[in-house]
Formats: sequence, C-alpha cells, structure tokens
Amino acid sequence: MTKTGHECVSVSTDGYAYYWDTRKLKEDRIESLKITDVNSEGKQVHVGATTLENSSEAATKYVIGTEQGTIVVANKRPKKEVEIISRLGSDNRHLGPIYSISRNMQFPKVFMSVGDWSAKLWMDDLKTPLIKTRYHNSYLSDGCFSPTRVGAFFLTRKDGWLDVWDYYYRQNEIAFSHKVSDAPLTSIKISSVGTGNQVTGGKLCAIGDQDGTVTLLELCDSLCTMQKNERDIMQEIFQREMVKEKNLESLRKQAEIEKKRIPKDMTAINKKLDERKKEEIDKVEERFSALLKDYHMSQNQEESNNQQQQQQEEKEQPKEENKEDKP
Repeated sequence: MTKTGHECVSVSTDGYAYYWDTRKLKEDRIESLKITDVNSEGKQVHVGATTLENSSEAATKYVIGTEQGTIVVANKRPKKEVEIISRLGSDNRHLGPIYSISRNMQFPKVFMSVGDWSAKLWMDDLKTPLIKTRYHNSYLSDGCFSPTRVGAFFLTRKDGWLDVWDYYYRQNEIAFSHKVSDAPLTSIKISSVGTGNQVTGGKLCAIGDQDGTVTLLELCDSLCTMQKNERDIMQEIFQREMVKEKNLESLRKQAEIEKKRIPKDMTAINKKLDERKKEEIDKVEERFSALLKDYHMSQNQEESNNQQQQQQEEKEQPKEENKEDKP
C-alpha cells in the first residue's frame, strides 16, 4: 500500500508489477511494469518477481526481489510511466529466489534480503550489499529486523529453526538459535507500535510453518530492548560499511575503464611493433640483396679472370712446343 492510502502494488512470478486503486477495484489495474534484468551477455531478460518492499522515505520507490536472486528498484513518478531506476546484486546475487525483503525501522535506508542460505543487508544508495551473513545449515525462508533493536534481525529456516543475529553484540556468529517446529518455517512477524524512533513493542514474535501452525514467542529483554549507545554504534557501522563499499565500487569502475582502455593501447602498441618489424625486415632484405649482388659480381669477376688466365696459358703453350722441336 502506498502513502496515498488508496493505491497498492502487487508482483508475481509472471514478471509483472501491477498498480491498483482500491477505490476502483472493479476496474482494471491503473498501471503495470515489466520486470527485467540484465543477463551475463548484457541483454535485458524478462524475470519473475517474488517479493517487494516500499521505501518509508520515498513513497514512489519499490524494491523488488526476483527469482534470479537479484533486486530491482522501481519508481512511479506522477504523470510518468513506472520505470526501473537501478538493479542491485548483479555481481552479489542470491543463489536462488529472494523470499523476503524488509527494512530497518530505525534506519529506513537499510533493508535486508533473504534467499538461499544467507541474508544480505543493503543500502538504497549502493549496488552492493553492506553486510552478508555466512551460509546457514539450512535454506532460509523469511526474515525481519527487530523493530526496537537496531542491530538485531531474525531469520527462519527450512529445518524449523529460528536464528537471531545481533550485530551490536558480534558480527561473525549467530547470537541465538531456537527450535520452533519440526515443519519448515515459512514466515515471521514481530509486534510493533509506532514508527521510527517512536517504535515500541518488539516483545512478541509470530512464526508460521508449512503445516499451517502459528507459534507465538515472547522474546527476552536483551532481544527487544535497545542497548546503551546501540543506535550510534550501529550508525557508525553502517556508515563505515557504506564508505568501504563506495570505495570498492569506484575501484571496480576504474578497473573496468582500464580493461576497456588496455585493448586499444595494446592494439596501438602491436601496430607500432609490426611497423618496426617490417622496417627491420626491409632493411635486412636490402642488406641481403646487396650482399648477394656483391657475391654474384665477385663470382663473375673471378670466372672472367679464370677464363683470361686460361686463354693466356693456351697461347703460351704452342710456343714452348715449337722450341722443343728445334735441333
């Protein structure tokens, strides 16, 4: 549902996002968007959508998860067609469909995607994830942030376990795990009242499983009560990761530019090398031709000298024979 209160959005695996007006439900959808992604060859392909989440700061923006594990950001501006303004996760996609996208209620620009065996934390301004969890022991099905704890988020698994991550406490290990059901877990929701800094609650957690059972858990105080300086520390963590990812992104762009530039430079260098080789070959051939010409001339001169010498010897030989014949 949009902030206007009478428009809603739906997505499906058919690869379309539809915009509806609740005041005109008997009529057809008011707008639609074909969801596309870019494949490895750089071509746009039609992809199915699995989940979406809007932005609390920009009511016209929607974050859409796809079956290919990527994220598409769509924008619906007044009096203009809906369009895809960016694509996230092209190089950091989930290894399967994205089942859940949820925003941090304390920091609306931060959102989490859940798919395959991991969860990833993103920021609206970045195309790469800020943070990603390690692979869990089982496939993940859903997840959400704590409405009252900035650094805590909850993940449901297909093997019936609930995992709780607390980035304020530690970032490399799961803070708490609990066996909820023997059936695969499918969804999770935590109670909350209010928005932003005025959020209260966070004590009750409802978890649904594949058998249709809803389990209601009461969380301990450490999982629902804001810790000392938690908001400031988590803001520093998000800011640090954002700066790091932006620096890495600029390095990646620079590397891509260098890759595009290198073939041109190498072509020019190879062309110069070929020209130099041709010049050297021409010089060698000229020298060889000159040497060969000199050799032939010397051979001809030697043959001419031999012939003259032989003729001279033939002329002198009869005179010697005449001398011998005299008494």
